Amino acid sequence: MRTRFAKRGWAEAGGVISIFGGRGVSAGTRSALERRHPFAILALSVLALAGCATAPGVERLSPSSLGCMRAVVANKLPRNLTDKHAHCLAAGFIARYCSRPEAYVASWGKEFSDLFNGSNDFEWADLKADRLGIRCERAADSDQALESCCVAELRAHHLPVSPPARER
Repeated sequence: MRTRFAKRGWAEAGGVISIFGGRGVSAGTRSALERRHPFAILALSVLALAGCATAPGVERLSPSSLGCMRAVVANKLPRNLTDKHAHCLAAGFIARYCSRPEAYVASWGKEFSDLFNGSNDFEWADLKADRLGIRCERAADSDQALESCCVAELRAHHLPVSPPARER
């Protein structure tokens, strides 16, 4: 009898594997949840993969998450933006050209970096601007629509907005 993973809820006893409770039971006495477990894992995996997709009709800029995030910031983000405007657009563009989950990871990653790198640059308002950008991406069908939405949302939430592009 092996119980190598018993602390995690997996155990093998007498050739029967149980993922709940660590005791081996025959197939006839397993709960309905135990019998559906493989289907649940498959369903959750499919849902997770569906969440990691670019916007419809948009080509991903890089196959890796970090590469995609860096490519968006380097190639899509205009220069001379206010901090909150840059956060809104960066998160929105990452959601558009990479995926929404990656936009949230980039958003929190940037703020954790600001918190622990000694710059004292962590701000909750940055995370708010990031969320606004991700929300704007859901409704935007182009980069210009995303930028217009970010400007409108930042103004509505009393956050600083950059001057129009021709004035930058």
